Amino acid sequence: MREPRAGEVTLHDCLWLTLLAMGALAMSLLAAERWGWVGALLGLIVGFVGIFGTLYAILLIAVLIERGWFPRCHRGIHRGNWRDPIGDYELVEFGDDFGYRCPCGFEYMKEGRRFMLRRPDGTLEPYMVWKLFRGYVPEEEV
Repeated sequence: MREPRAGEVTLHDCLWLTLLAMGALAMSLLAAERWGWVGALLGLIVGFVGIFGTLYAILLIAVLIERGWFPRCHRGIHRGNWRDPIGDYELVEFGDDFGYRCPCGFEYMKEGRRFMLRRPDGTLEPYMVWKLFRGYVPEEEV
């Protein structure tokens, strides 16, 4: 299955939007019974924000549990997980900065959402990038 292009809407997108709209409409109708049209308007806003926040949190937690906190190392053996965020990695100090070392000997540093490979001479090479709902993906796929 190919990745959707920018601007394309998938069936998955339509289903989430329908669920979001149904939750907001239900909250609007409940609030309208009690407070009239003002309640309907406020209920629509509160329902939309509440359902969106709940769905976002559930999906984010599911992604973190499935994908782990840190990506697999260069050899594909070691990684972090939801029970132990740094997992197999060891916290090490590089001068003024802190980074991580996997048991294979590779050293890494995090810069924002990027997980950078630290070479022995101290230079950083892009390795993986955190993408929402996809976890860590290779830098080339960004």
